[in-house]
Amino acid sequence: MIRKTFPALLCFLISGAVAEANYACAVKRSSDGFVALRDGPSAKHSLVARMKPQELVGLLHPPDYTDIVQEGNWVLARWYPGTKRTAMHVPEMDESKSRSGWVNKRLIDCFE
Repeated sequence: MIRKTFPALLCFLISGAVAEANYACAVKRSSDGFVALRDGPSAKHSLVARMKPQELVGLLHPPDYTDIVQEGNWVLARWYPGTKRTAMHVPEMDESKSRSGWVNKRLIDCFE
């Protein structure tokens, strides 16, 4: 289930708690050759990173929620650069290289 929790997320982030990744997704191919990870839930927000096709993305939710954080068509996510999932293998994710931000949900393909 997806819940719009942007205002609640602001309180959550201010409290210093860490969001947990759930729901594994892959970045889709786009005409630009990348999908933008942004620092807010719209294309007007600053670019955090350029994610490559098939790279792994985990949708974020606060530790006490079962729902992901969503604002309109945008979801809060954690990106694992260079990490790709194949049909036969789910790789270990290096949290030290991960980046968090917002991605348009139409540009990712969730499989778990």
